[in-house]
Amino acid sequence: MRALPSRGRCHAAFLLAYSIRLKPAVTLEAWITAALGRSTIMAAATDIPGTAQILMAANLARVDASVVLDERLLRVSVRADHRSFVAIAHLLLSRFPPGWIVSAVVDGEFRPEYVPDADLQRLAWLGDDLALIVRSVHRTITSTSDAKLRRQIGDVGELAVVSALESIGVVPDHVSLVSDVYGYDIEYQSGQDVHRLEVKACIRSTADRVIVSRNEFEKAIVFGSSWRLIQVCFASGIVVRKRATCADVLFMRELPASSLVSLAPPSTDGFRWLESAEFRPSHDSWNESGLNVADDFDVDFAA
Repeated sequence: MRALPSRGRCHAAFLLAYSIRLKPAVTLEAWITAALGRSTIMAAATDIPGTAQILMAANLARVDASVVLDERLLRVSVRADHRSFVAIAHLLLSRFPPGWIVSAVVDGEFRPEYVPDADLQRLAWLGDDLALIVRSVHRTITSTSDAKLRRQIGDVGELAVVSALESIGVVPDHVSLVSDVYGYDIEYQSGQDVHRLEVKACIRSTADRVIVSRNEFEKAIVFGSSWRLIQVCFASGIVVRKRATCADVLFMRELPASSLVSLAPPSTDGFRWLESAEFRPSHDSWNESGLNVADDFDVDFAA
């Protein structure tokens, strides 16, 4: 969105929706004129034309034979009160989530320290409702149904490692493009040594954990020191932009096979592997990778 939803912006959206409740408008210009004609101080003080354009861009309004509003926007345009404005803010943030919203929820809790101060100030009028809205939008963005996005970010992580290897003259074999059966994503040879890299991509708020499949774990045991896990951490903005550049790669680090294997308890009557497991390595378990993505790294994964 052009800007986060201030109270004034939400009041303007209310006036636009309320004007449609009173009398349908045939054109965009007639709709704006009707909202501006509301006899309130706020009608004169708010950006009615700009807000109309935002509602159109958010697909909350469209012009067919007449102006048509999203039913959810109509439902909250009965009374000009705080509850209505909060509901409108929720709608707008859901359609235009800021890049920080993915990082601002950790283990289900809102973490305002991850929100830029200027954005917190603009949204302060929401009070306690801010945490509820952020958690709701976060669930939508990171829901388990969004498997496609997670796969895309994983693919971009692999491309980042390929880019980093190629930038130092290594010719990697991107084996995950062939099959998942390998138990790792990238292979390359250095002298007589074969290196097998399993790549896990994340954003900062999820960097403390990695999901490892049973096949990957078993290959870590089989290949030992030639297998290692590379974690690529991206800035959360890639989730919204669907694009990753060199500047979005916050860090890369490595977890040796031995460290990963040591974290899993042995199979017993009380524990057994299914398809995958979540590992939470300590900070000391990780090693610096020494890899750096090439300056021209730029991947668009919106398609």
